[in-house]
Amino acid sequence: MKNGRADAGLGLRATASRLDLGFVPLGVETVRVLALPDRLGKNGLQELAATLADIDSVLADLDGYQRS
Repeated sequence: MKNGRADAGLGLRATASRLDLGFVPLGVETVRVLALPDRLGKNGLQELAATLADIDSVLADLDGYQRS
C-alpha cells in the first residue's frame, strides 16, 4: 500500500499505474462473455454487446488489458 502498511496485495495493473505503485504480474486472465441465444433480445444484453463492440476505446487507457 502506498501508506506503507502492507508488503503486498492483489490488484490490477491499471489501478497500480493510476496510484503510481509497483506491480508484479502473476499471470494472464482470459475473459469470455457468453449468453444464451434466447436472451439475445434483452435490453441489458444488447447494451452489454454494444459496450463490448467498442471495448478497444475502453481498454485504451487501462494498463494491463489487451484484446485478443
